[in-house]
Amino acid sequence: MSEKLSCHVVKDLLPLYVDGLTGGDTSEDIRSHLENCSDCSAVFSAMTDEGEQPDKKQTETKQKTKEIDYLKKIKKRGRRIAAFVGCAALLVAAIILIKVYVIGNDVDQYLNVSLPERIAIKASSGGQSVNVSVRSDDLRTAVARILFSEDDGVVTVQIKAVPALIYKSGEVHKTWRASSDVKKIIGPGGIVLWEDGKQIDELARCLFATKTSYTGDNVAVGKILGLAEWLTGPYHTSFELYTASEPYGIKTEITSGAHRDEYGRTYNMVEFRCTETEIPYMERNYKRQACLMLACVDNLGYFEYYVKPDNLDIVIEGRITAEEAYEYVKSLAGDRALGASDIKGFSKSASLMQDLVDILGYSHWDRFADQE
Repeated sequence: MSEKLSCHVVKDLLPLYVDGLTGGDTSEDIRSHLENCSDCSAVFSAMTDEGEQPDKKQTETKQKTKEIDYLKKIKKRGRRIAAFVGCAALLVAAIILIKVYVIGNDVDQYLNVSLPERIAIKASSGGQSVNVSVRSDDLRTAVARILFSEDDGVVTVQIKAVPALIYKSGEVHKTWRASSDVKKIIGPGGIVLWEDGKQIDELARCLFATKTSYTGDNVAVGKILGLAEWLTGPYHTSFELYTASEPYGIKTEITSGAHRDEYGRTYNMVEFRCTETEIPYMERNYKRQACLMLACVDNLGYFEYYVKPDNLDIVIEGRITAEEAYEYVKSLAGDRALGASDIKGFSKSASLMQDLVDILGYSHWDRFADQE
């Protein structure tokens, strides 16, 4: 049992006791003395205003200390989160910049089956060697890289395009060697660039990519018609689709009020004119258009055209069936062997479509040669 403290010792220790700085046994002796000494108890009460017990004081002090420590932890955690978010934002921004300006996007998004395309591509092969050339027609776009993959003689070409900042726009060439003889080269968007020893030009590849099984597919039929008119014309001012009953058909018209130039742009005009010497060429081109339309639309049975020049007292019109179109192609082919047994057969592969385009006498449009 500890020795009782005298009043002068207790009074000397009270400041430390009030601040909770005395040891456990000493605090207990002081507390016992205060309970039995009114003089020291009065001094203690004066020191603690309302006579709060040091244990309560210590508890409140510890609680405040805990609250301050907690607030410090929250503030520190907030700074860490802010730093993490900032670093993450910088990392995401860096990844986006690298993706856009260095790695690039697949060129598919720049391609369109309606000519002209922003990215020009051509490919060829000899045995196992694959040669690919890519040209950007848009000064804002550059070719970052050309990638290859192979599956049983079919080579797929992937092209990455970027804004012309790190890479320069223009023409890029790349040669790649396959593990076996190449049968087909497929480009971005599934377009066929080369097949069965033939380089597929842009008209044939776009026709093959746009072919449709149904005459009522207004969007596809419109694109095919635009492609059929692209190099030679004449350019329709309107067309109608007949799908109520078989045989299904399409009818194009050229009448007053509108005209298309060689680039497919439409201008409003007061009247449509042509000369009599142009009529045979116009009819010849309509036959060529009919062959392409009937080949690329599976259930299309006939193609009609109607032209009413304002300066001539005649109507130029005609109707060509699928059978007549095939006979016309045979007459143009002469002794050349045809790979298709009917007009629809030319849409079975890109190489056969190229044969049809060649037989019909459509000139090849080589953007690479045009820009040399």
